[in-house]
Amino acid sequence: MKSSSETLAHGDVQCKRNMIMPNERIQRLYSRIFQCQKTNPNPECQKQLLVVLEDLLKELKETSPVECSDIQNVLSQIWCIYMDCDKTFDPKVTKKFDQILMELEKEHPNVFRTSFEAELHSLLQRRPVTCMAANRVSSLLELSLATRQVFSEHLETLMGMISESLQTVTDPNCMQLTQGQHQLGYTTVRVSLQLIQHFPDCIEKIVWGTDSSSSSMTRSLQTVLNQLMSIISLEKFAVDCAQLAGTTIARVLMQSNAGGYIFYDLLCHLGNSNILQVGNVTISLPVTEATITKETDQDSQHLTTGHLPLIFGLLSSGKHIELLTVIPNKISPPVQHEIVLLEHLFTKICNLVQTQKQYHTFQMLALWFQVSLKLFNQNKPIMAQRMLFSEKAETTTKILQVVWANWDSPIDGVAEHIAEIFKYFVQLHAEERRQYGDSKLEFLEHLLCRLLNIPWHVKGKFKPVCTLVPYIGVQQILDQHPDLPSHLVKCLSTNYLAPSACELYKVIITELRKGQLEVEDQSLKIWERFWLPPLLAGLCSNILLLRQNAANYWLPWTLKTYPSAFEGICCTIGEQKHITKCAVEQTRLLYALITVKKVARGLQILRTLEQEPVREALYHCDDEVRKEAFALVCNTPKKAEPVTDLELTLLKETLPLNMNVDSAPFRQHLCSSLRSLVVRLVDSCSSVIKANKLCGTEKEIPQYLTKAIDFIDWLTNLCIRSLFPGSCYQRKKTSLDLLSVVLETSGSQGNVRKKKRTNPGPLPVLVMIAKNFNEWDFFSHTNAVVLLSCIQDGTAEIRELAAHILVTHFPWPLQIEGGTSPDHLACHILCHALNLCQSPKALDAESGAVLCRLVFQKYVLEHSMLFEVKTLPSGTYSVVSTTRNHDPDIPVRFVELLLEGVKLSLQKAEECALTAARTFPAHGFILALGPCLAVVNFTAAESLSYWSPIIQDLISVIEEMVLKMLSLLAGKAQSKDVAPSFAEIGEAIESLIGVSEDDNNGDTVTTLSAEHQLILSWCWLNIKESAVLCGKLVQTLPIVTENSPGLLSVENLETIGDLFVSILTRCRHRGAIEGCSLGFIKFCRRLLEYSEPVLTAIPQSLLDQALSTLSSPHTSSSITRRSAGLPLLVQSIIASESRHKKHNLLNTTMETLLAAADQPEPVTADQKYDLPQVHAINIIKELFRHSGLSSAVLPYISRAVISTVHGFSSSSWAIRNAATQLFGTLVSKMFGPKRSRDDTSVQNSTTGQEFFAHYPELRPFVLTQIQDVVAKQQQGQFHLHPGLFPVLTLLAKLGPGMSEGQDSLLSDFQAPVKSLASSHIYSIRELAACSLVPLVMKDQQGHFLKYLISSLPDSKPDCTSFNWLHGTLLQIKKFLDSCDSTNLSFDDLRRLLLSKRWLGGSDNPCSLIRAQYLDLVTVLQSGHEHLDVPPELSEHEPRHVVVHGNYQQGTNSIGVGLWQRAHVHFMLGHANRCTILEHVTSYLQSPEHEVRVICLEYLVKILTNSEHKVTLWDSIQKSLVGLLLTENYQSCLVMCMELIIDIYIKYKIAVHGDSKLIYARLVCLKTSGTSIGALSVPLLAVLVGQLIQEETDRECLEDMLCQWTGFVVESSKPSAYETFRIQAAKSLQIGGVAVFEYCRRNQSTQTIQTVLHLFEAGINVLQDEQSDVRTEAAMFAAILPRRDSDVKYHSIHANYGLELLCCYICRVFACCLESLLGRLYSDHDVVTCLQTSADDGVVNLFEQEDLNIYAEHCTFSGVFKLQLQAALGSSSNDIQRVLALHPTRGHWLETQIQKVTEHLSFTVSYLTQQCKDLPVFNPCLNAKKYAAITGLLRYAEILRQIARPKYAQHIEQMETAVQQLLQVSCIHPLIKMP
Repeated sequence: MKSSSETLAHGDVQCKRNMIMPNERIQRLYSRIFQCQKTNPNPECQKQLLVVLEDLLKELKETSPVECSDIQNVLSQIWCIYMDCDKTFDPKVTKKFDQILMELEKEHPNVFRTSFEAELHSLLQRRPVTCMAANRVSSLLELSLATRQVFSEHLETLMGMISESLQTVTDPNCMQLTQGQHQLGYTTVRVSLQLIQHFPDCIEKIVWGTDSSSSSMTRSLQTVLNQLMSIISLEKFAVDCAQLAGTTIARVLMQSNAGGYIFYDLLCHLGNSNILQVGNVTISLPVTEATITKETDQDSQHLTTGHLPLIFGLLSSGKHIELLTVIPNKISPPVQHEIVLLEHLFTKICNLVQTQKQYHTFQMLALWFQVSLKLFNQNKPIMAQRMLFSEKAETTTKILQVVWANWDSPIDGVAEHIAEIFKYFVQLHAEERRQYGDSKLEFLEHLLCRLLNIPWHVKGKFKPVCTLVPYIGVQQILDQHPDLPSHLVKCLSTNYLAPSACELYKVIITELRKGQLEVEDQSLKIWERFWLPPLLAGLCSNILLLRQNAANYWLPWTLKTYPSAFEGICCTIGEQKHITKCAVEQTRLLYALITVKKVARGLQILRTLEQEPVREALYHCDDEVRKEAFALVCNTPKKAEPVTDLELTLLKETLPLNMNVDSAPFRQHLCSSLRSLVVRLVDSCSSVIKANKLCGTEKEIPQYLTKAIDFIDWLTNLCIRSLFPGSCYQRKKTSLDLLSVVLETSGSQGNVRKKKRTNPGPLPVLVMIAKNFNEWDFFSHTNAVVLLSCIQDGTAEIRELAAHILVTHFPWPLQIEGGTSPDHLACHILCHALNLCQSPKALDAESGAVLCRLVFQKYVLEHSMLFEVKTLPSGTYSVVSTTRNHDPDIPVRFVELLLEGVKLSLQKAEECALTAARTFPAHGFILALGPCLAVVNFTAAESLSYWSPIIQDLISVIEEMVLKMLSLLAGKAQSKDVAPSFAEIGEAIESLIGVSEDDNNGDTVTTLSAEHQLILSWCWLNIKESAVLCGKLVQTLPIVTENSPGLLSVENLETIGDLFVSILTRCRHRGAIEGCSLGFIKFCRRLLEYSEPVLTAIPQSLLDQALSTLSSPHTSSSITRRSAGLPLLVQSIIASESRHKKHNLLNTTMETLLAAADQPEPVTADQKYDLPQVHAINIIKELFRHSGLSSAVLPYISRAVISTVHGFSSSSWAIRNAATQLFGTLVSKMFGPKRSRDDTSVQNSTTGQEFFAHYPELRPFVLTQIQDVVAKQQQGQFHLHPGLFPVLTLLAKLGPGMSEGQDSLLSDFQAPVKSLASSHIYSIRELAACSLVPLVMKDQQGHFLKYLISSLPDSKPDCTSFNWLHGTLLQIKKFLDSCDSTNLSFDDLRRLLLSKRWLGGSDNPCSLIRAQYLDLVTVLQSGHEHLDVPPELSEHEPRHVVVHGNYQQGTNSIGVGLWQRAHVHFMLGHANRCTILEHVTSYLQSPEHEVRVICLEYLVKILTNSEHKVTLWDSIQKSLVGLLLTENYQSCLVMCMELIIDIYIKYKIAVHGDSKLIYARLVCLKTSGTSIGALSVPLLAVLVGQLIQEETDRECLEDMLCQWTGFVVESSKPSAYETFRIQAAKSLQIGGVAVFEYCRRNQSTQTIQTVLHLFEAGINVLQDEQSDVRTEAAMFAAILPRRDSDVKYHSIHANYGLELLCCYICRVFACCLESLLGRLYSDHDVVTCLQTSADDGVVNLFEQEDLNIYAEHCTFSGVFKLQLQAALGSSSNDIQRVLALHPTRGHWLETQIQKVTEHLSFTVSYLTQQCKDLPVFNPCLNAKKYAAITGLLRYAEILRQIARPKYAQHIEQMETAVQQLLQVSCIHPLIKMP
């Protein structure tokens, strides 16, 4: 039998493939495998091949040997596919083939061996060796014992193959390996390792035997080992490849009994010798490429690149006992103890870790500890005797230094290895101490104590603490460190620390529970004592992130560990909720209660739900509370758990209120919760169907199925109804998400939840039952039309969601009602799509592109429809007809149709650019081409011939379009190869307009004309979409290579690449540049995926072209700020390369950029041109900002920082500006993302030990910079060093850490930084103070503070420099702010500071210093206000000066404001309850507005946290009212008014004084600006409430009410500022109910107008687009009088508040019937709306949006109609009585019925004419027209209810008109829904 090799003739292979197999099923499967093999290797083909192979394996297992007698033919064909499966090679495919071969080998071993031997011989003889062949060998070596036995007979051939393969990649002439060579080298090294692993006896015989017969094999093995030595010594190989090579060599050496000595000799000779004899093998030691480091300890050897993989290989070799080999003592001077190889390796690894910060060095150190632990467990006496891990051992010192410096390393994976290293170290130390009988582990206790003393925000400390907790004991830790729980709670406030803190919490309570296994109650009590308060504090925190992290991290683990804690937690929360009166605290406690219940239910601790707390939470205004409540209702641990009636009732009641929530997280969680619920419903129904053995035809079914089917149908209808035209984005997004959930879980058998099972189960039966009840009509006419209309939405997300549902779930062709055939509907959709693509508006074009993709995918590809399209003279399209045939070029014709639109635009652009932009824009068609081509399957080779011409044409057209647009924008610019200036672009466009319309009159205009905007948008959009399309083409289309055909040639790719470069370098529009970069990234990624050099060279050549601009003194033009597209061009190429774990381009690019950035500036630089340095810095910034390059750019951070600091000193503003931006990026990269908004917060810092360990080059540089400044300062030079700011900023970012090693690193900085206190520049003194704090160790800060305070002069004569004095005070203040008060003696510091009290007294002429001193005293007096205040600080004179503003002659005015602020805060802070009022009154009467502002700020502060009595605030309010009447300074007025309002809300204290006088003052202030005018409205509400209670002058009062409500309405309108709107809502909350009740009692024309004003204002704020406004408005609705049937919670959702408001108005104020009905429909809504045409001849690129895009008139009218109907139904007698008392109203009612009938008839006529043959896309989709029609119908329904008994004839005519309207075929289906 012939073998299948690459040398076989084509006829032999074909003959083998055509062999007849006995089993027809196997033959068919074989044919399918062969077909998959021929196609291109895309993921879909891989999946198909895996399925076929799985079927073949199953068939072979089921086929008996009798049926498969001709097994040799089967094997022959399987080997043929297996060996020749290059295109479809994938690890999963290979594994499946291996299973098939193992099955055949098991059933037919003899035949298999014969066949395999022939195939193997052929495989090993293949030349040249390919990566695929090497992979096949590797896979076969692991296949089975039988295959390895065959391999053992061909070892020499195998080694020859390995040798030849390695020779290819180790060729010294090859300096850089291609991706294919990398793969070949790695695979071959892996095969060599497998050779050593599987044939150790043979290898041992070759290396150490004495048989000369194996000399040829010895030479072969020697060649392989020498080649492996070359691999580990060359830097061009990847680390993983070198490590495999090192492991292979180590395994050979370790076969000797003296392997340890041999390996030590190898390490010593590597780099110093050329030859090493190992048994019979001579190993050549190549000259290493680089020396990594020179060791500074005993060993004088240099570490080279070859040592790393060798050490790794030794540790991975498995023969660990050799590591205890005693090595020769060559240390000078000699040490007293012996050194084993294990210690020697540790020394080398530690040096590597400290000098070469790379992932694999830490990996090697972790491996060393892992091996050490195994050795210790196997050889405890020997290991313990060496004391390697004792407290004073050198190993311990070094390893702790490594841990402290790298526990939060920025290198991916290093932090995990550090945690692993520390864990092994602790375990080894503990085992070592136990070996000596010491169980106290005092050293570990010492380490834990030091770690816990580090500030809580240092992330790296938590993992070591987790490791130490089990060794110390939880009880001991909590007793010694009681602050630990509160610190862990603080960590939950940031995502950066939360996981680490949670891990520690888990360890603690796990150990606590483990230590008390027998007595759970005692353990629970300990938990409740230490952890219950912080847990509740976290759950009830005002910080959202802290609440969420406490709920997500702590709570589940707590209840899992202590299930019995659930009742105690709920009781505690319930008690606090019952006690508290604060609304905010009530909300937080409700959130905590619901969250605890949710987690308990998930853990099956809570079995049943209580209705009341859940219902309260579902109605709550807080999104987080409702989110948790929905999760509690919907989620259960069992997916098939039946849904209760309570759950369904609550959801039906509250879900409609939550469809338009604008919180994206809430919508996501709601969708997730409803998904769980629908899955529960479907699965529980399936269980019922199985239990009852239902088949779907039964007439009676279980009640549970009925309820479940009804709910899913109700949910579907709710989603569809919410997609009406004009609904807000939030409602549409929620509805589409929920609709997708329903269809995925229960829509159809083909799209049910994807599971591995093939049987869909009972779901078809459930669907049949639902259909029998006329429910679950998911694919109805209504649903299809509604979803199609959503594709015209203005947001891309809604369009894509709707299209996804239609494509994924709906059956095609679509079927709709009204007599429209599927073909006509297809023509209608395509016609509308093409006309939208022809629109110059970007949003219309995007909708058209989605529709084109829909038509192409569903009609053209799936149903082979061919459309006949005509272009009308107006530029619009008409689709005449469609036919069906199966011609393979139908998709090509459709793409040609779209391409013709682009060509037509180009043709018109040549004639008239303005006409082309207005009538024939191309960007819609370009946008449609990409998605259409993306859904085409180009894998079939025969289809490429049809596509090739159109693709070539497409590329040329796109190239022509881009160049044309760039040319039009350049106009008459001097050079067409560079980006024109914005002025040149404007001139070019104006020239186009003038040529087009010939109306250039030379007038100067200051705004862009509509034509100008049109052409500009046309050009940018065409450029952007062309670039995106190019990227999609390269990403989607097959590329022509040596081995496979394709559609894109190298020439095409070069053309596309040049287009990208042209756009990125010749374009200024940011959107076009970013769109181009997206396409360019796809372009680069696709090319770099190939191993063909001709393809990978294209991105590199583009990179070289881009970097060449940096070599010239200046570029040819000024591109723009931040170098425009040039950084994105470079970044895209580099980032694409990094995806393949290669950084060759990055390394060369960074070197080039850093060299360019450091170039000296030209002596004379023209500002018109960009300097190369600027471009280099901007490109570097973009590379550092890219998240995918985070680890790769770390080695260049230090050099970049140094270059940036030098850039601060540049004389060029452009360089300084670029350097500033780069510095911000570098700071973020070095210190990580912000963990706190405050830049100076210690949470944003890292320890100095870590920082300088990661970036050692920065320490001498920063120190030199500071010393240079200090030296010039000491010489008396007034010198501002530009580099001082960045270096001080770096130092200020450092934080305290473990003191070991850090003191020596930072102590050199203390003296120069401290001396900067005397700088002449304020900001330098302040920044130096911030920088000094981290330079002092935490345990030394108390002494340092005393030193600083003591250094202050005792009197004025002793002061030599006020700058130094101020700088020193700043340093003291920064230390006090950052230090932990528990570690400082505040009493001593206070006494010491007060001894320098002259600094705050009148003897000190500097106000700035006096203010700083008072601030320090205030800090130190905090919590000790009862202490006496020195008379110098509290004497009358300073306060008199502050109050009356009489400053001493000659007093320095600098810092007076700061001194006033400090003094006021100091005096008020130390005043008691009796004197504070006196101080406040006097300060508020001060002539200095700064003093008044300071006092008011203090009052605002204490009002929030104060426990002062109501009487005090009553007195303070009198002073505030007096200030209100006289104050003219805006800031004072704003704070004064806010205080009065807040005091009233908090304490209900009436406003003192003449109410009318105050009212008049507030009316005057209404026009005094935004802030004051807005605050006057709620303050007027306070007065209105008081006047209503007084009821002195009714007429005057009603005038005031009418005026105030007018103010409220005006402030609540969407056109008002948000400040006005939120104050309007607060006004309603304060006085709305009182005014309503007054108007109810005193009804008159004026009061009715007042009611209508308040009603309008309430509607406005309850539907406001800002959630804060709606929340305030909901608080007003929550206090309205309600019926017994209404919910009566203190906090309600705004949507329910709208219902309550409408209900209250309709129920209480029936006398306002006419006006209330006017809210539904005005006289001419429909007529005006339908007659208004949007096409007025002017093209507006963007439509005017509504002022409030959140409010929905249709939703409000629906709610209002229901409430009106309810009110009319409950009080019809009242309505009739009103009509009887007012005969004119009867006439009005008759008139209204006639008008409505006329409007209905007009609407029928309009829709019949305008919507003919437009079944979907017609005027009914217009939001305003839809709202007008629905309003008319709702109005008619209300009129019918009111007038039916008396006006029956008129009602009958109106109902006839309504029915005619509803029967119009083209009317929107939602209008017909009841």
